[in-house]
Amino acid sequence: MFKKTFNGIVIGRTSKKTISVIVKKNIEHKMYKKKFITTKKYLVHDEYDCFNEGDRIKISSSKPLSKKKCWKIVSI
Repeated sequence: MFKKTFNGIVIGRTSKKTISVIVKKNIEHKMYKKKFITTKKYLVHDEYDCFNEGDRIKISSSKPLSKKKCWKIVSI
């Protein structure tokens, strides 16, 4: 299985070793060809508790770490 990777911005700390990351994507409608932006929020595992709000990071999918958390940080 291939791993998905996204670039996002940290928007908050939810609990210990967990951060919220928002990912924005530019999508084009298939029929009407209009371009628009969608956003999605992910819970990401932060092993060392070193990221703060506003940091730009790259995340990758991983095995499930809890009920909603299945993403890890790849790089800054």
